[in-house]
Amino acid sequence: MKNPANVRRGKLSKQRSKTYEREWAKALGTTRLTDARGTRQPDLRVQNFDVEVKSRLGFKSLVALMDEAVAKAAPGQIPVLGLEVRAGNPHTRLVILRREDALALSQMLPQASETRG
Repeated sequence: MKNPANVRRGKLSKQRSKTYEREWAKALGTTRLTDARGTRQPDLRVQNFDVEVKSRLGFKSLVALMDEAVAKAAPGQIPVLGLEVRAGNPHTRLVILRREDALALSQMLPQASETRG
């Protein structure tokens, strides 16, 4: 028989995770991807970005979390890790990209000399 305390803790954790996913989706102007049916997919899709939202008490295991975001990203999509660090108030919210994706994005931005009037 399952321990009722563990079952309750698991349900609360899942509810909290979905709450953070909804908050990130609202901030990014999208909705959660909910029709997974057991398939591996990201939590959010924003244009060319597949976003995996995670909530943690600290900064441990970032590499494993990013590996998961990369694994869930669809071909041609840019994997992004949205991390909600629940230590402190307000929470620290991070957006983490692979270096090659960040460099590719920076090449698309106007240079500082181009934006001066």
